[in-house]
Amino acid sequence: MLSQLRRHSGSWIVKTILFLLALSFVIGFGILTGGGGGVQSGAIVAFVNGEPITNRDLETTYQRLYSNYREQLGDQLNEDLLKQLNLRFQALNILINRRVMLDEARRLGFDIGDAELAQSIAQVPAFLNENGQFDPERYKAVLQQQRPAMSPGKFEAQQREQLLINKLEDFVKSTVHVTEEEVLREFFLDSQEINLELIKFDPSELSSRVRLSDSQLQEYYDNNHDEFLAGEQVDARVVRFPTFRWAESIEIPETSIREAYDKDPQAFAQEERVKARHILVKVPRNGLPYQIQEAEKRVNGLIEKLNAGEDFATIAIAASDDPGSAAKGGDLGWFPRGQMVAPFEEAAFAAETGVIVGPVRSEFGFHIIKVEDRSEPGVQPFETVRQDIKTSLQQAQAEQLAAKRADEIEAELMAGRSLGEIVADLDFEIAERTGWISRDDKQVQLAYPEPFLDLMFGPDSPELRQGQRVEFEGRPHFIQVMDRKSSEPRPFAEVKDQIHNKLVRDRSVTIAAEQAALALDRLRDGQSVGTVARRVGLVAEQTGPFTARSEEIPLVGKDRSLLAVAFSLTNENPLPKSALKVGDSYFVIKLKDRKDPTPEDYQNEREVRMLETLQSKRDEVWKQWLTSVKREAQIDLENPPADLFPGQS
Repeated sequence: MLSQLRRHSGSWIVKTILFLLALSFVIGFGILTGGGGGVQSGAIVAFVNGEPITNRDLETTYQRLYSNYREQLGDQLNEDLLKQLNLRFQALNILINRRVMLDEARRLGFDIGDAELAQSIAQVPAFLNENGQFDPERYKAVLQQQRPAMSPGKFEAQQREQLLINKLEDFVKSTVHVTEEEVLREFFLDSQEINLELIKFDPSELSSRVRLSDSQLQEYYDNNHDEFLAGEQVDARVVRFPTFRWAESIEIPETSIREAYDKDPQAFAQEERVKARHILVKVPRNGLPYQIQEAEKRVNGLIEKLNAGEDFATIAIAASDDPGSAAKGGDLGWFPRGQMVAPFEEAAFAAETGVIVGPVRSEFGFHIIKVEDRSEPGVQPFETVRQDIKTSLQQAQAEQLAAKRADEIEAELMAGRSLGEIVADLDFEIAERTGWISRDDKQVQLAYPEPFLDLMFGPDSPELRQGQRVEFEGRPHFIQVMDRKSSEPRPFAEVKDQIHNKLVRDRSVTIAAEQAALALDRLRDGQSVGTVARRVGLVAEQTGPFTARSEEIPLVGKDRSLLAVAFSLTNENPLPKSALKVGDSYFVIKLKDRKDPTPEDYQNEREVRMLETLQSKRDEVWKQWLTSVKREAQIDLENPPADLFPGQS
């Protein structure tokens, strides 16, 4: 597990998250820690060089990551993407990286003096008044608007740490330089172009030529029993408590709903909010002057169209660089203060409803903003939140009922009765029998969560045979394993189609390889690509011009070794030594055109290329340095959350 944390310390996703995380704060610095709902601050998740990271640290960072991704991606942030991102893992990585960097900065003797700290705070736009001067009262007010609110002392301590990290990063990157050869190589990767002719031999299109007898299928089965072993299977009983369904039938007196509201009206307070759309024209984080100028020109052109009466949503869909909102016409929905990056937020909350505002510069680039509605702060009326209160009370009572019934079942189990006997007496509609299931079955994995499967397919025990309680997502459940089957070969009739499909695929691949080799021989004999393709009933295609920077051959696939083969082709030697294999398919390629840049081309771009290469190399060295320092750090996990390393036990 620690190797994963170390391995991902410099990955693109961590860099992206670090950047996104900063954008969630009005002031734009640091990782703000504070109370997370129901999280015990004293619970230790990890130690880094002896210093603790608490569950509260992890939960707060996780929630801010989630909010930022939700803000950026909108409905695109679905369950599948959340699993891929594994935000809790990334949140812990961020916290560990931060501790490691701070320790290293102090070890190297870096320090941030009071004057340096004061100067950095005085330059934060959110703390400046209308005259562009630092305003102490505004400074305190902005900190109070954070969720949770911050004291100046806490913010200054975090800002001092962030400046230390910045100083460390600047120091590491300052040691990096680039040579003319490195710049030239990067230039050629971007500028050298080739165009290929190709023929694709796809096994799936050759499968109709394969004929197999039943005896051949039987022979393969007899010689390869190990391929068809059925994993361990269990037959189990599962008891779940449908609290959501129960909740719908629970009657809540109107007086109870009102009492819950009157008890703490501030719990239903709503901050000042605005509903807005935006159009983003991205600028790289460390954008070069020409990139900034191009972005400014583009954003001003969009503003001209909007001022001329063109529809905001239509332009956002066509032109915005924010994938999360562009598809929705730039719609960001409602948001309070404290969610958006500072310059954007200041402009949005100061804007008049319906007026186009911009361009507004932020860390993302240039924004054009249109506020469509706004709501003032205050306690929401009872009627507005009545249904939410009722639903919450219903769910609370349903969960209490589930807990009570679970305790009753557990008492019966302790008295020696089996789960099957108990649910039969209670006429349990919530008990289900799984039938014979295998853990490898995808449908089974969807039907039952990991803790259930761990119990069902884990060590057998008398308790499990009788019925065992298991908590999942804060709710009680019961599992009883009725019977087990050990691994054994599945019957031939059951796997016959599987064997047939495998042998057809294997033999189709062989045919594709043979045809590709024959086609290459014909090209060497002087036949054209089109002629060779027609002889085997296929169509010749062209990749179109591409560079080595693309990391793939269009229409062929992504593979650096294939790319190297393609760019080794010349007008004198336009054919490779053999066909290229990508997946199960084979490709025969031939160089059609090649464009090599001239020395004059390089000199025209040399200065810009030098800066870009230096910046890229410095980023890579910083990433490698962080990985190496982290490898030497003492990182100890203490009771990590169950979802930190999904798929691992």
